[in-house]
Amino acid sequence: MVGSSGGESLPFVAKIGFAGDQLIRFQAKIGDVVLGPAVAPAGRLEPHPFARALTRLMDLRGIPVRAMARETARSMSTIHMLRSGRHNPEPLLTQEIARGLVMSEADLRVIAGLDDGSTR
Repeated sequence: MVGSSGGESLPFVAKIGFAGDQLIRFQAKIGDVVLGPAVAPAGRLEPHPFARALTRLMDLRGIPVRAMARETARSMSTIHMLRSGRHNPEPLLTQEIARGLVMSEADLRVIAGLDDGSTR
């Protein structure tokens, strides 16, 4: 259990794995929040999770950045920033990208970790 300054206690679970002196697995869960290893260097923002999903989906479908930019009427730099995690996807942009990937927006939101569990 982990306590907060407000006196509330939350369950804490951690999984850590080593191979020799190398950390190979790290995951912690405090209440319902899961924490994983950092990807970005210290002092930099972590990339948005949408980046990994978008990059993988575009690569699997063979869609180059230029084609996605044209399909969504966005600049290539916007698509590059989305793929690198430096730009957070907005609802309208998520719709446009889903069309470009020829998939439903709902599926894209779930795959990208954007689904908040509410229904529209």
